[in-house]
Amino acid sequence: MSAEGKDGQVADGDAASDADSLDLVRPPSPVNQPGTGVFSVLWGRPYSNQLWTYRFPVDQDEVTRLDRVHQAIRSAGLTFGPVDVLLDNPQRWPRLLDVGCGSGMWLTEVAVQFPRVDCVGIDFLEQQHVNAPRNVTFMQVNVPRGMGVLAAGSFDVVHIRQMIYAIPDYAGMLAQAYRVLRPGGILLIHEPNLLCYSAWQEYTPEQLGPALVQWSLAFRHGLSQRGVDMNVFNRMEQLAAAAGFTMTHPPHFHYHPLAPGNDNSEAQNETECTRALVAASRITIVEGGEYTHDTFSVLEGEVHAELDGHGAGGARARGLYSPWGFWWVRKE
Repeated sequence: MSAEGKDGQVADGDAASDADSLDLVRPPSPVNQPGTGVFSVLWGRPYSNQLWTYRFPVDQDEVTRLDRVHQAIRSAGLTFGPVDVLLDNPQRWPRLLDVGCGSGMWLTEVAVQFPRVDCVGIDFLEQQHVNAPRNVTFMQVNVPRGMGVLAAGSFDVVHIRQMIYAIPDYAGMLAQAYRVLRPGGILLIHEPNLLCYSAWQEYTPEQLGPALVQWSLAFRHGLSQRGVDMNVFNRMEQLAAAAGFTMTHPPHFHYHPLAPGNDNSEAQNETECTRALVAASRITIVEGGEYTHDTFSVLEGEVHAELDGHGAGGARARGLYSPWGFWWVRKE
């Protein structure tokens, strides 16, 4: 269901949730209405009042979205680089840190795979993690400033995923990751870039899925208004080097389809990942100033049509891909 490459053109690539019944005509809530507590309800979904940059919902639908993303990208591997060597060390009890652990699915799977590893997950928001393995600890930590509570040189592996659109100080997070790693430790980075690319040279992305392209650009603009620099994706190697890391392997780019249809469960999951991310981006885009709730609902409906093969480009939206980057770097 995916293709790999390093440039804009990519080669042909070969379970329903609550988001499937998403109501597009919710009663509007004032976007900038001050909250009276920790959370505010905006357009029918709760958002944290404690975070300026991270404007994603904090509800079960969002947990389901994060778990869907994990399943979609897991085919590329749960870990990469020589992680097994570090975590299977019989001489001591290794430690692993998951920065921005979210629903905790990745961390839980690693903990099951490596039962002798002390697995620590940190996130901006307090999460409910039921039935977590005994070797897992979850902490509420404000990244990167709050990472000072973690001792220097105390982890063998640090994992970062989907933090690119969550914080404005990505370089500061990399510096903290370097600090908490032991010499010889590895940092794993896995990030999306939220841009659309065409699988076919004869078509531009706009010809394949104009609404999806419009949405991705609006989302990136909304994130920029919150201090997020999505161009970090293109500068990851330089930022890692500036933090002190050594890159011993070239990055790997894995292209995921945005609208692969519903031919099988894998394709359906990829499609629902896109649908759920569009829904989760509403407040970020509206607060970015280019859309109102009404015009966003129109755009969202057009995106849904493309995901279902009925958009302006017809079934050609299946040719739209968006890359994820994998980097693993070492602290010498």
